[in-house]
Amino acid sequence: QEKTHFFQNISHELRTPLTLMLNPLEDASGDYGQDERIAVALRNSKRLLRLVNQLLDFQKLDAGKRELVLVPIDLRAFIEMCADYFKSACAAKGVNFLVSCDGQLLESMTQPIWVNAELDALEKVTFNFLSNALKYTPSGGDIELGMFRVGEHVRLFVADTGPGISEEGQSKLFEVFSQVDETTTRAHEGTGLGLALVKSLVEEMGGQVGVESAPGEGSSFWADLPMGEAAKPLIDVLLVEGDEASLASVGAAIEASGRVGLVVTATSEEEALGFLEEQPVRCVVADHQIGGGDGLSLLERVAQSFPDSRRILLTDHAANDVMQRAVNRAWVH
Repeated sequence: QEKTHFFQNISHELRTPLTLMLNPLEDASGDYGQDERIAVALRNSKRLLRLVNQLLDFQKLDAGKRELVLVPIDLRAFIEMCADYFKSACAAKGVNFLVSCDGQLLESMTQPIWVNAELDALEKVTFNFLSNALKYTPSGGDIELGMFRVGEHVRLFVADTGPGISEEGQSKLFEVFSQVDETTTRAHEGTGLGLALVKSLVEEMGGQVGVESAPGEGSSFWADLPMGEAAKPLIDVLLVEGDEASLASVGAAIEASGRVGLVVTATSEEEALGFLEEQPVRCVVADHQIGGGDGLSLLERVAQSFPDSRRILLTDHAANDVMQRAVNRAWVH
């Protein structure tokens, strides 16, 4: 605990000089590629920067300064992306790499499997599992990245044919600065931070982590993540127009431009607000005169309640003072 607090306090001070060191070291590595001293300095600078970044993540989670934003993520597509990044590293080491979904090869699965997670946190978890598996799996061994459904959760796992871990070692794996085997960990440059951060991130996403292993039988690290609903499609343009003929004409012109995707229409202020409450909208285009109100009033409410949506007012007769007020108050873009 004292180690954690100490490093958290100096992490910000360490990261800036480390970043400044890395750029010239990378340049020198390109100019003097055979110089082992530069290679050692570069490798250990990157290792220290990873440690500092992990400590900063801990600090933010512990202090409540980092609040994860959970969104629906298609886990099938996500692990396919991870596999594309990772398979070349496995091939370079001579390790067999397999990707599965519900016990089948990923290629045979086409339906999305949704979980509630944050993409950045999910990447940290998965790449930590994968990098550890590659670190400890010998040439000729196997690594499997996969997932399957468990009740109301989806289990993401990475299994390997490495040396395995004793029950005593497993009990310490997810503790801060814990190292299973001092000799083995030092040989592989372990920090004792990665899996502790993984545990914190997964629990923050409403899940659990664990490991199944035995000496000489490899290991399987897993994270159970809450199932999510399919993400609702992003509406590119919500067109609000009280006159149906004008609505059809303007809507056709927007679609004909070929620059937008999904366009939906509404004929009143309340109908438009109903769309906004149900799903995300990239841009709201409103006529100055609409049923049940006026376009400027609608865009004022959009600016207050849905500030991420851009706002455009259509009119051919609005007074200059009306438009000036709308622009000054950021009701329109």
